[in-house]
Amino acid sequence: MNDHARRPPFWRSISFRIQFWHATMLALAIAGMMAGFYRIQAEQKIDEVDVQLSRVTRKMLPEIDRPARRRPPPPEEDFLFPGERDGPRPRRGWPRKDATWQLDEEADPWIEENAWAVAWDREGDKIFEQGAERPAAVAWNDGSIPEPFSTVAGERVMYFRGPRASLLATGVPLDRVQAELHTLAIQLGGAGLGMFIVGVLVGWGVTRWGLRPARDIAAAAREVAYTDRSRRIDASRSASELHELALVLNDSFDKLQGEIVKRERFTADASHEFRTPLTVVLGQTERLLAKPREPEEYRKGLGTVHQSALRLKEIVEQMMTLAHLDEEALRATTSLDLSELAAGAIGELRQWFARRDAVVSTDLQAAPLNGDPQLLARLLSNLLANAIRHNPPGTRVEVATGSGGGYVFATVTDHGRGIPAEHLPNLFERFYRVDSSRTDLSGEPSSGLGLAICRKVAELHGGTLEVASREGEGSTFTLRLPVPDPAEPSRGKKPKPVPSPPSPRSA
Repeated sequence: MNDHARRPPFWRSISFRIQFWHATMLALAIAGMMAGFYRIQAEQKIDEVDVQLSRVTRKMLPEIDRPARRRPPPPEEDFLFPGERDGPRPRRGWPRKDATWQLDEEADPWIEENAWAVAWDREGDKIFEQGAERPAAVAWNDGSIPEPFSTVAGERVMYFRGPRASLLATGVPLDRVQAELHTLAIQLGGAGLGMFIVGVLVGWGVTRWGLRPARDIAAAAREVAYTDRSRRIDASRSASELHELALVLNDSFDKLQGEIVKRERFTADASHEFRTPLTVVLGQTERLLAKPREPEEYRKGLGTVHQSALRLKEIVEQMMTLAHLDEEALRATTSLDLSELAAGAIGELRQWFARRDAVVSTDLQAAPLNGDPQLLARLLSNLLANAIRHNPPGTRVEVATGSGGGYVFATVTDHGRGIPAEHLPNLFERFYRVDSSRTDLSGEPSSGLGLAICRKVAELHGGTLEVASREGEGSTFTLRLPVPDPAEPSRGKKPKPVPSPPSPRSA
């Protein structure tokens, strides 16, 4: 495989592009999911701290409210704080004498050890302060409460309006919560990374599986190109998106196979055609040079060599004509009449008709069209020559031209021996002969290229050339060409193909 056919880099492949976008979307989805879970867990842990602070605050209220009169203390459930349960605004209760810095059974021991509390009266004088050291940012601030719960200097703080307009602030460090959240972040990151790796591997496998039909098509095409030309893609197993591609490639392979077979057969036939006259030339020259001979014998031998050389020239010219017709389109056309070309071809072959005792009848009606006069004249001459060459002497030949149905036509009908039905499908192929002896009834060799040239000329003009024949009755060759469009110029335009015409008549 040459440098131009080297495989492109992986990052330019469809598989990489699909995987890249899949991995990007997967990473964003996992990151969003993990960030959302982390946020929910962080808020939940902060809420738990707030509930603990509410319990601390409730236990501190007896230290603030000490009235002169003694009244029975209110029930425990009268003291309700944010985060505990829904209900009416908490009422300030009367403290008990034995109130101490001790939390209830639901309190977290770590909160009990690290919490702090401070209270100010309505004048801003500190009533009491207990527990760990509080942050300097927690102060009286004219008795205002910005928010019931807030985070200050890494600690969670709760403000509460106590009895007689006092202000109570309780708080606890968030060190443990932050450590737990840090551990949770590491765990979520590891879980997310694992999910990402598994997702990428699964996506890679699914992508490989999804693109397998494309790889199968490429492998089949590679096998057709380098090893087995008969191999075809199994379109029934292809994905729906690739089914049409498989069918198109199979059609292309079939056409390519057909062209290769034709070219190989053309090469073999051409080699055979060249071999026969070359063998004659070499044989005659070797015989004449072997020993001195009479002038008359030299003359006969050189005549044979001359005929073989002319035969080689004819084959080469016909092959070159076909090569030019295959490679070039119809360059320019002129206005002409098919009836005039037919009359000219009959005039050129009149002496040959006389030698073969052929009877030629004509019905030449006007058939105007745009085309190449030299190519069309050669087409008609080949059809007329075949009608005489491949039939016994005295064969009657009919030539007709005319127009109708959107096209012009020319027919050449012979009432000769006809063509067997099994030969009709291959009659216009190159080097194909009905007579395997490679000679016609006139005794002249036949190359098998004449009808191939005729059909190619008809196709270049956008027309058709067809044959109908019955063995023992004769054959009819029918040429149909499109009628010129008056709105289009007559030069430089290739005629449009005519619709499929009815079957030509049989003689």
